Amino acid sequence: MSKIPFKQKPPETFFQKHFKLIFIMTGSLFFLAVLWIFYSQSRFMKTAETTTAEVVDFEIPQGKRLPQPIFEYYTPDNLKHTYHHPEGTNPPSYHIGEKTTLYYDPQNPEDVMLGYSYIAMAILSFMGLIFLVIGLASKRVTFKLK
Repeated sequence: MSKIPFKQKPPETFFQKHFKLIFIMTGSLFFLAVLWIFYSQSRFMKTAETTTAEVVDFEIPQGKRLPQPIFEYYTPDNLKHTYHHPEGTNPPSYHIGEKTTLYYDPQNPEDVMLGYSYIAMAILSFMGLIFLVIGLASKRVTFKLK
């Protein structure tokens, strides 16, 4: 009677051993980033003053393709400030002459926000949810090597 040779299972890689944990931790980090963004913005908004800003122009920075609005606003001491918004959209979210509420730090009027960044928080939350669902729903992963 001939014996069938025993095939030894190759050792698992770090990723194979900790697949579930890696995905759960990554999803949790995305949610922590959302909480940090929300906390930072809330903290800023509590002390921020509001003013009316007007779109005076658009610029397309070198290496970029989308026009970014330039806002002018005045602080209570009647000083004019300019804010170059770092995000551009196509079509533009604003039009020249359009007015909007702007939040600024009274101690540093150049520190400005147009409001909460819900899009960033939504994207990070969605990514975190995907990683958590994959991590929580997965069973032990086995990869076959040829």
